[in-house]
Amino acid sequence: MDLPGNISAAVMGLVVSAAGGVRTSTVVLLSSGEIDEAVRQKVEYRAPGA
Repeated sequence: MDLPGNISAAVMGLVVSAAGGVRTSTVVLLSSGEIDEAVRQKVEYRAPGA
């Protein structure tokens, strides 16, 4: 199902799940601009056991 935005998708998932009819899973797709922004951000991460 294609919805106009993340909020609309969340609302649809919550309403359908609350009704008990189905289980839903939402996958957020990022635009190329959002990926570019994510690549530029610095994150401190150390793998477990490192």
